[in-house]
Amino acid sequence: MRNRVRGGDMLKIWIGEKLDENYITSDSFEAFYEDEWFDDPRVKQIIKDIDKSDAESFGRIDSPFLGPITYRDLSSGSRLLIMMIFLPEYDYNSVFFGDNCTPWIVEIAKGQDVSLVMESSMLFPDEMEALIVNTGEVITSGTKLIHKYAELS
Repeated sequence: MRNRVRGGDMLKIWIGEKLDENYITSDSFEAFYEDEWFDDPRVKQIIKDIDKSDAESFGRIDSPFLGPITYRDLSSGSRLLIMMIFLPEYDYNSVFFGDNCTPWIVEIAKGQDVSLVMESSMLFPDEMEALIVNTGEVITSGTKLIHKYAELS
């Protein structure tokens, strides 16, 4: 059954390989970031949640494991989540995220469109909503997304 496609502020997922990919990797962070991004409370919380580190500012990130680090030392998941907030026009590929990033992907999509190319399976929280771009269906749980991924990949 196909659901009516909703407007903005939604997680939009393409399941499988997408040949016209407009995605960037965490290595792209260097080319796009702006120092001011690190003043955003969401960015500080992402770094705390994903990398277990405290971002006092762009130039000062304290890791309990590595000591003082730079943005270059952040995980690919943290860097991509940060870019997702500030660069929503790109597609983000699931292969660069860990499952610990999925609650943040869902949260970011509550305030803006987020496009994810799901080439690898990811465990999303059960309380989520996403448009499956391949089929036009809106799914309403992480469990349903896993089933849809298995069906389409």
